[in-house]
Amino acid sequence: MKKKKKEIKGAEPRLKETKTTRREFLSVTGAVVAGAALTGCQTLGPLSRTSSTLKLQGMPAKSYAMIIGANDRIRLGSIGTGGMGTGHIRDFMNDDGAFSKLTNATVVAVSDIYAPRLERARELSGGEAFHDYRDLLTSGNVDAVIIASPEHWHYQMAMDALQCGMDVYLQKPMTRTYEEAYSLSQAFSKSDRVFQLGSQYFQKPAWYRARELFREGHLGKILMSQTGYHRNSKGGEWNYGIDKDARTGPGGNLDWERWLGPHPYMEYKPEYYFRWRKYKAFSGGIITDLLPHKLHCLAFVVGADKLPEHVTCVGGIYVHNDRTVGDTVMVTVDYGDYVMTLSGSTCNARGPEDMIRGHEATLYVAGNTVRITPERP
Repeated sequence: MKKKKKEIKGAEPRLKETKTTRREFLSVTGAVVAGAALTGCQTLGPLSRTSSTLKLQGMPAKSYAMIIGANDRIRLGSIGTGGMGTGHIRDFMNDDGAFSKLTNATVVAVSDIYAPRLERARELSGGEAFHDYRDLLTSGNVDAVIIASPEHWHYQMAMDALQCGMDVYLQKPMTRTYEEAYSLSQAFSKSDRVFQLGSQYFQKPAWYRARELFREGHLGKILMSQTGYHRNSKGGEWNYGIDKDARTGPGGNLDWERWLGPHPYMEYKPEYYFRWRKYKAFSGGIITDLLPHKLHCLAFVVGADKLPEHVTCVGGIYVHNDRTVGDTVMVTVDYGDYVMTLSGSTCNARGPEDMIRGHEATLYVAGNTVRITPERP
């Protein structure tokens, strides 16, 4: 008799599991009509104190999803063209020739509020450039989008793309709050659009093999799992270069108010824009920028079919005082019948082993190697 799953009081259903891989996502045809729950781009309202009303170009939103790109290639729009966004564009635009041959997708449109980055992305992709991402969504030339913007924009941009009938590849973290995550989850679950959350390491074959072994019951009752993401940045993590030519205000090349968007107004500081991961106003630091890469893997192996009962976190700024996010953290996630621990630091590169402890055995993942060590009789 199968043991009845323990119910968590007050827990909401999670985003339904999908076996879609990143590669499969990139080869989706983009020809499916948006679900009936979508109301179309016509209803997109102002997003910030400086935004204007969206203007459709003679085509309803649901019609966009019916268009297949030239030569049946998926036409991608890249929203956010900083380091990660530019990396995605390079992957698709034949820089090495390998990745692009595996897909039937190409970047045809780019969007950014910093003119030099936008121009660089336009030159790399050969696509159309948009200052306002909403103009990209309503251009009628895009089938799906890659969103690589700062964290405080993830929810709004993904919802707007869905409303325009597009598939979405969203960089982690999914959103900044549980309420936003649940809302986005429900919206995509009720549609027939493809949503995938970007995460490094997740496509390593070792994690898929680990999941198979776990499901075969080799570990017995799961007790604990652990992972971490550690670096040691001598000068301080995320201290990216600051472009001295960046200018805000009338005639400037950086639209600061549009970048703030849904965030409460703050006076412009170059540090905030070029090094936003260091500040709680825009990022959760290690917890949202680094730990998701490993947390997603553990959750994939053991099955993320329920919400935690308790989550605790300790840590602080122990070395690099030029930020408001911690440089060292420890997180404990209590699922009621097993515990997950995650540690992270940008001041010490020695992290814990990736492992799952069971009553009968322990499973280790190291690089492309998966190993099981039985408990002593």
